[in-house]
Amino acid sequence: MKPGSFLGLAFIVLMAAGLACSSSAAPLPVTPYDDYIEANPMVHQVGNSIVGADGEPLRLRGVNLGGWLLWEGWDFSKGSDLSENKIDQGLVNLVGQPAVDQFHQQMYENFITEADIQAIASLGFNLVRLPINYQILEDDDHPYVYKDTGWGMIDLALTWCEKYNLYVILDLHAVPGGQSGLAPSNPNPAEPRIWSSPDDQARTVALWKAIAARYKDRKIVAGYDLINEPLPGNGDKVVALYQQIIPAIRQEDPDHMLILEGTAFS
Repeated sequence: MKPGSFLGLAFIVLMAAGLACSSSAAPLPVTPYDDYIEANPMVHQVGNSIVGADGEPLRLRGVNLGGWLLWEGWDFSKGSDLSENKIDQGLVNLVGQPAVDQFHQQMYENFITEADIQAIASLGFNLVRLPINYQILEDDDHPYVYKDTGWGMIDLALTWCEKYNLYVILDLHAVPGGQSGLAPSNPNPAEPRIWSSPDDQARTVALWKAIAARYKDRKIVAGYDLINEPLPGNGDKVVALYQQIIPAIRQEDPDHMLILEGTAFS
């Protein structure tokens, strides 16, 4: 997200929300997509509208919690294009790995707190988008092994949001290998690997399968935002990866709404 976007809902959601109609509108059309479930217990799509579990049109108004579970340079310094990996390396060179690990933990505990979630709800919003760095859940040295600490942070955010009646969009903001060479994707190295790496694609598919298995019953989750701002050389590569991710999610979770971002910054 760009600087100053804290009070701006991710545009992919905003566009969808703009299609929502009032409860006095004509009956919603039947939606023809293959995985449509008529009595869906979660927030879901019907025709061109988003509806709640009660089947009534739902207008989502929310904020993006950028800078918490994934760092981007401009969160810390205006105009910076540093990724989290580059920030970490610079800090390690200055103060060493143990101090950097401690700083990360302090950021996770204090950058967004329950009080912030309560404040967002008090302003009249009904949604937050939660950008996730895959690295809070999985280390590159131990692929397919998911960390309890990462699950714990996501679980806590969902618990807070349930308390204050805020829906949550789970957004995989940085995927294994990186979906672009830009800071939000946290590529390491700087060039994105996922579009040419079957291993990174397989890890991304498996991670989404694990996320879906864990949160399939959480009604507070409004949807899964599969990849933030994918920037491949060829748009067909995004479609091909989505065609791997979606069936994996649907094996675990038939209900939650899926949000697909296009190339050129969605």
